[in-house]
Amino acid sequence: MGCEFGSKSGTSHRNSNGIINLAVGPLHVTVCPVMKNVAVLLLAGGEGVRFQPISTPEKPKQFLNLTHTEQSMLQQTWERALRLADPQNIWIATNQKYVSLVQKQIPEVVKNQVIGETQKKNTAPAIALITWILANKNPDTILVVLPSDHFIDEPDLFERTVRKALDAAQEHGGILTLGIPPREASTQYGYIKCGKAVIEGEDLCQVQCFTEKPVRHRAEKFISEGGYYWNSGMFIFSVQKMKEEITRHVPVIAELLGELKKDSPSLSFVEKFFEEAPSISIDYAVMENTERAMVIPAPFFWSDVGSWEGLLDLTKKRSLVLPPNIKEAIDHFSEEKTS
Repeated sequence: MGCEFGSKSGTSHRNSNGIINLAVGPLHVTVCPVMKNVAVLLLAGGEGVRFQPISTPEKPKQFLNLTHTEQSMLQQTWERALRLADPQNIWIATNQKYVSLVQKQIPEVVKNQVIGETQKKNTAPAIALITWILANKNPDTILVVLPSDHFIDEPDLFERTVRKALDAAQEHGGILTLGIPPREASTQYGYIKCGKAVIEGEDLCQVQCFTEKPVRHRAEKFISEGGYYWNSGMFIFSVQKMKEEITRHVPVIAELLGELKKDSPSLSFVEKFFEEAPSISIDYAVMENTERAMVIPAPFFWSDVGSWEGLLDLTKKRSLVLPPNIKEAIDHFSEEKTS
């Protein structure tokens, strides 16, 4: 069936066929149903230290109404996730001390699908744990991994892009990342070099290489050469394929998860796993080593909102209406910057 994408927000509900009916005043728009065998993982364990004093160890960046007057960044990410999967297929990985805060902000989340990391171990262990859980439930699952503290204000374009990536992951067995067309020669993001096209004439391509945050002259070279994207940190893949790659490239994690024989690990298993797992990002663990890495361009506006300066720039570019406390902090930052 065809899908329509509305450009305005409104009340919505999902019918028995999984189709969302969006009510915008007198207009009712039908949008795409959630896709079968799709799950979403939100990464919500960061401590947001670059946004002090607004962000605190007790309530870091992802739980703040940083770019929206009524929703935290986590809540905005949850809304995007609902375009792809039902609540019972959405997982959230966070620090153990934030579990109750996650459940307070996202009351719809299934309680045992909030995974509390007992130790900070970067992104690979959390992604691996959810991969194994889902593979035990249904090895045909395609998982979408989304950081919970990014800014995206074009949800329709986001949904179209992810659905295209989901199709590609299923059809080609790739481990996909969304590549952001660079707006400038930024040194704040990692870069992805687009290699050979997966299908001639289409924009899905194999990843030729990853480059960590480059120095200025190298970033400028990437821009002038073309064919590079910013690394968004969003991933789409078959859990079976990711399981194979983690087993191949990070066998210590696979060995620890080999003891997981069911799809609902005990708290003691989770605690032991995070205690013994290495601290490593999914980029270093898998993406820079696998031959299955693919990148698909993401045409929507995106920012990782990585600093006060980044938020100031974002506010100007997207004409954001900020909560009073955030606006006051931004004004203070702006004054300090120009003084």
